[in-house]
Amino acid sequence: MAFLCAAASLQAQKKPDTRSPLLIAIEKNDAAGVQRAIAQGADVNALESPRLFAAADTMLLDAMAKGNREIVMLLLKAPGIDVNKPGESGDATDPWIRTPLIQAASMGDAEIVSILLKKGTI
Repeated sequence: MAFLCAAASLQAQKKPDTRSPLLIAIEKNDAAGVQRAIAQGADVNALESPRLFAAADTMLLDAMAKGNREIVMLLLKAPGIDVNKPGESGDATDPWIRTPLIQAASMGDAEIVSILLKKGTI
């Protein structure tokens, strides 16, 4: 019984979820949630919360990595989207900087590459 009480206490002390509604929707592949978050003024250029020794991707990079084309297209149509914003490396020795264009090209996604080029990616 003491173990169950201790476990319940630890659960109650669990840190709150600080991810944005937009990021949560992207991670759940919830296109309606992404659309809702954008309509409510979500920062489409925000970086996901960086993890220790890990990269922090932009919302667009995260959606591209998840492979949900509908969500990627919603983000590309969102007002103020910065198609040139790179993710941030969590490792100072790693010179690799990923931009949406690099991500789309590495995934072999010619349609997204074309859309990014039309939107002025460099």
